[in-house]
Amino acid sequence: METFIGSLLKALSDFIHYGIVIYTFCIIIRALISWLSPDPYNPAVQFLYRITDPVYDRMRQLFPVTFSGIDFSPIIIICVLQFIDLLSQSIIGGISSSLLGAGSFQGTHVVAYVFVAIAGIIRSIIWVLTILFIIRAVLSFIDPDPYNPIVQFIYRATEPCLEYFRSRLPLVYENFDLSPLLVLLLLFLLKSFLLSVLYSVSSSILASSNISVMY
Repeated sequence: METFIGSLLKALSDFIHYGIVIYTFCIIIRALISWLSPDPYNPAVQFLYRITDPVYDRMRQLFPVTFSGIDFSPIIIICVLQFIDLLSQSIIGGISSSLLGAGSFQGTHVVAYVFVAIAGIIRSIIWVLTILFIIRAVLSFIDPDPYNPIVQFIYRATEPCLEYFRSRLPLVYENFDLSPLLVLLLLFLLKSFLLSVLYSVSSSILASSNISVMY
């Protein structure tokens, strides 16, 4: 009986994971096509809006998701989905493994896996920010079209942070702006510190059961 329930939970865990992956792609596609002014009467566009609008609307009601004219709700939604995915995979997967004889699952494991999920979200956010600032640094060398919507988005998303450091530190030398490099360095240090702390806490909680954390 335990083996059957364990297998059922494993199937449920996989179903939740793939459902979240598919819905995440829907959110990403929705965000991308918003820059292209799609035909609102297209059946595929209407379907995409119907399945994502409730989540978008709820997120905008709960949190201030607009900053410098940029709607960050897709990023927040993706982070929440990732958190749910990581947490469900860890908890349901842990219970399933326990029932299948691969170890014992205890209540304290839930706390440990929450830390793992938070670490995963932080890593994803810092990865996205790193990509944005790398692209911003590259754009400063190629003189892109300032009216391109993607270029405008990248500039609006990164300029407040870069300007903050420029106004306080001498980061411009012979027309060469070092602020993106400084921000990338800070992101790397922040990622290393936060992930190290979170994974250490999680590992210490799981140490008594000899369960390793998958990073």
